[in-house]
Amino acid sequence: MAQTPRFRGENFKGKWSLGSWAEQKIISAINASEDFRAVSYGKSGVSTAKSREEIRDYWNLHKERESFGKRPDVLVFETETYDELIKDKKNTELFEDLAGNLESDIQEIVNASLLGIESEASIWQGEKMSHFGRDWWNKTGRKNALKDVKTWTAPTVIVKDEDLQPLIDWQNYYQKPIYIVHLFYDLALMLNFSKLREYIAEGIVKGEDFNYGKASKVIYQTFHGLATEFGKFTELAEIIPFVSQTNGGKFEADLYFEGGEIQINQDTIQEWISIKNQ
Repeated sequence: MAQTPRFRGENFKGKWSLGSWAEQKIISAINASEDFRAVSYGKSGVSTAKSREEIRDYWNLHKERESFGKRPDVLVFETETYDELIKDKKNTELFEDLAGNLESDIQEIVNASLLGIESEASIWQGEKMSHFGRDWWNKTGRKNALKDVKTWTAPTVIVKDEDLQPLIDWQNYYQKPIYIVHLFYDLALMLNFSKLREYIAEGIVKGEDFNYGKASKVIYQTFHGLATEFGKFTELAEIIPFVSQTNGGKFEADLYFEGGEIQINQDTIQEWISIKNQ
């Protein structure tokens, strides 16, 4: 069962908005294709609950939603399967808020999906990072040492350690692929979750502390040269400033993205089409 995360309040809103932006851009890109349909599946948000009882009820519901591990943020269906599912009025109603429904009520829909997507976002312009485009292989034809790669300032695909085992639990239960799709201001990268697990087992990717401002978390960062491109931005987002205030009165600044558009790659589509034949 997924670990109950810490309760998040208004000071989380800026980071949540960035994550929500990424999820919606990914869904829009998939739904613009002819082959697939995508729907929000993981539940994330900023709650206004204040009392101990409200917070307790919020997390009790959260734990039931994630009965078999951490729900990936997005579920992807073959268009033909999705169209068949929504012929049933009950399914149509469930699809309107799949993320808000109990796992026990939507298992038939989840079982019909093709794959899950865990979305991530970073407030970087990837192509301007100083080591963007650096080859994983050095001039001698051998891999650069991991210690050298870790010093590069380059786009990476990130998974938090706290999410790793819960995602594995979900994958083991439903026996479906998971892809990590990580958006930057100008890049949309993708990594098969099973490939990430291989990189971790081989020692190519290792857990490391990352400072999120209020707390340090262990994350796994995969160099972008080991990932693939999910799609291309055909329109860049607007940068939105966000200011919050702590209970102690301190003002804090953050930002997120709004708008923009991604066109999913044909290579991504072909890779997903091949899943059903495996």
